[in-house]
Amino acid sequence: MDDTEEYRFGPFRLILRRLELLRDGVPVPLGSRNVELLGALVEADGGMVTKRALLARVWPREVHGDSTVWVAVATVRKALGAAPGGEQYIVSVPNRGYRFTAPVTRIATNTMTPAPPVESIRPRPETLPGNLPHVVSTLIGREGEIGCCLALMEQAKLLTITGPGGVGKTRLALALGDAARDRHPDGVWLVELATLASAELVPETIAAMLGLSVQGSRTPTEVVATYLRQKDALLILDNCEHVVIEVAQLADAILRNCPQVRILATSREPLRVSGEQVYPLPSLAVPKQVEGLTAEHALTHSAIQLFAARARLAVADFALDDQIAPIVASICRRLDGIPLAIELAAPRLRVLTLRELLDRLDQRFGLLTAGSRAVLPRHQTLKALIDWSWDHLPETERILLGRLAVFGGSFTMASAEAVTGAEPLAEAQILDLIAELVDKSLVVALPAGAGARRYVLLETIRHYAAERLAESGGDATARRLAVHLCDRFEAAMRTWPTTPDVEWQAVYEPDLDNLRAALSCAFERGGDASLGLRLVGYTSDFWANLSLLPERQRWLAKAQVLLDAQTPPEIAGRIQLALAQSGSFGDRSKLAPAQEAAALFRALNDPLLSGWALACAGLALLRPGAVAEAESILREAEAVLRPLGPTKFLIMLLNMTGGLHFHAGQIEAARAVTGEARDLARRLGARNLRDSFTINLAECDLAEGQLDAAIARGREAVVSCRAGGSLLTLSGSLRNLSGYLIRAGDLAAGRATAQEALRLAQSLGDGIKVTLSLEHLALAAALEGDVATAARLVGYGDACHARLSQTRQRNEQAARETVQARLEAGLDAETRARLMAEGAAWSEDAAIAAALGV
Repeated sequence: MDDTEEYRFGPFRLILRRLELLRDGVPVPLGSRNVELLGALVEADGGMVTKRALLARVWPREVHGDSTVWVAVATVRKALGAAPGGEQYIVSVPNRGYRFTAPVTRIATNTMTPAPPVESIRPRPETLPGNLPHVVSTLIGREGEIGCCLALMEQAKLLTITGPGGVGKTRLALALGDAARDRHPDGVWLVELATLASAELVPETIAAMLGLSVQGSRTPTEVVATYLRQKDALLILDNCEHVVIEVAQLADAILRNCPQVRILATSREPLRVSGEQVYPLPSLAVPKQVEGLTAEHALTHSAIQLFAARARLAVADFALDDQIAPIVASICRRLDGIPLAIELAAPRLRVLTLRELLDRLDQRFGLLTAGSRAVLPRHQTLKALIDWSWDHLPETERILLGRLAVFGGSFTMASAEAVTGAEPLAEAQILDLIAELVDKSLVVALPAGAGARRYVLLETIRHYAAERLAESGGDATARRLAVHLCDRFEAAMRTWPTTPDVEWQAVYEPDLDNLRAALSCAFERGGDASLGLRLVGYTSDFWANLSLLPERQRWLAKAQVLLDAQTPPEIAGRIQLALAQSGSFGDRSKLAPAQEAAALFRALNDPLLSGWALACAGLALLRPGAVAEAESILREAEAVLRPLGPTKFLIMLLNMTGGLHFHAGQIEAARAVTGEARDLARRLGARNLRDSFTINLAECDLAEGQLDAAIARGREAVVSCRAGGSLLTLSGSLRNLSGYLIRAGDLAAGRATAQEALRLAQSLGDGIKVTLSLEHLALAAALEGDVATAARLVGYGDACHARLSQTRQRNEQAARETVQARLEAGLDAETRARLMAEGAAWSEDAAIAAALGV
């Protein structure tokens, strides 16, 4: 060490005398040896420190190889993350060592031990065995993979790196070869097989690379194996997929006859040789969520690091900040984190903005064509890269891959067999063909969960395969997908009334994107509208369970205009029932579809759905102070549903009955019915309904003046919803809780809770719930003395209620009356009317902006 006591760089402080690293004053759990290694690099003042020097400093009395250094450097890099500009703090110097590149400030003095000598970068001696090229650019985001592969290479004589095209298999292999040079005195030899036109030339190519003459009676394989028998060398066989059989045979011969030779292969599928260790190389890491993503968090993901580095080469002043981080993350996610795709996308920033680049990714094969002229032609455009894979597939695998593109998301083996198993493919072939495509990195097998294993195509592969499917006419496959999903969701609707929410959703939610794809095809020009109607009819409760009500409304609107006398009665009834369910209590516009659905299901002798349709008719008639008409229909519905046993439909009916008692002022009766409904929901595993009943009981507490009890129940509901309940129910829980807190005088907490409810309702596209949240904020503003804002917000709320024919519930109406009293006390009639008229003219966005103060 030198005489410096402390180093500072970026947000970090490195105190070597204590072997401590701090980030913004907080200790980083790095380990003393890793801190020691970091200190050696920082002390070098930007110079290179060799691997040998690092081993001598950090592990002076132990025997370790280069892999130990690689793993330690990877650990330090991960702890440091990216530097403020997006670069790495530590860069590799090919074949030699590492440099610390960030500006460093030295502070204070102490007497410490001398630093190790720092060696300068020297060219590789010409006499060094092997033909490995110098690595020109830094390998970004693969530190962990390098350490893992080096460890595997110590255990296995053959390591095959697999992965889709463009994922960086060759670059990783070159880095591994460079790291392993010192272990192989007879050299590291790179054999590039991509340009071989004939598989028979594989042994001759390797022989020629080693400088061997092939003549006489011995085969090229025998010549190579004989030469390598006494050698300690590493062979890197790059791009084996199109000659995989011949490479496998040669590798097997070498491994059986050459005990000190190791082979590192890159291929889109394993060689399937005895003793082979396969390492599937993943794409670079991308953020799981992009909303609210900061630049700092984004740069902890390797795909973002690569994009930022390449973007700076294209646009010198590019800088990743919080504003553009979500857009960059979206681009990298759409590109599946594939390094080549990212490298092709970033140069387009010379002519496109980030937003334009993101918007054009649906045409990615015409967009991503700006590759280096110095690389293989198939690496110069994204399309050429995938063409290479496609052209080397057997015809049956091409057909299957094209057909799999109709899936908008992941799929099970059973779904693949049902949708793609048609001439010239047989359903019995699909399992083996998918296994082949998984091996070739063109289909991804997702981690096994509780249900059936699912598979997915990377988005880039799916776009390409969809284009190929369209060329061959994909209408029949798209239709089979729609038919399959009709059958699947018909079964889903049969089981939904009695299946626990978590269990049911786990089975069917993964098909969300497939459903969207099938609906789009069915309703587009030339599609099969009858299939679209079936899908809409069988998925109403599916959308509601996922809190996707606006999307449900869009598909219902498409289906509603297509209903006619030819529509099967069950499908017509389900669509009418879905239309009836899309309103809230007292929405008389939903009465007609509910009554029509009830009549259709009575004719079909379906008591479960006819009873539920009657309940929806009662809900449409249920208004505060006018419950008699609704009560008659709800009692009729209960007489139909209760004999059928516990179902979610019965539970929801009881909820309506509780609401009827509540609006009649019969609070104890409302509590009793709601309590029964909640107990049934618990027994049936209807978690979303259970949480809504907690809210209803809190409303009963409030109606009886038990404000503290209402707050406690409101908080209980919020906690339960956050733990995995419905977003729609969470939105309602937050909204009601905000009202309780405001009434209790806790305006700060009430306002914050109402604002969260508002943002959530806005994201769900639930306009009436947005309005109700705004009215809670109007109450808070009125109580705080901001009567002008309160007047505008209630003006907006009144207009929305009138436009949507909605009626406020008892507690909401009481809050509205409190605001009115405050407005009358603080404003004259003319000013009050003018401000409320201004609010009534607002758009939803304007009202939200005013409520949030933005």
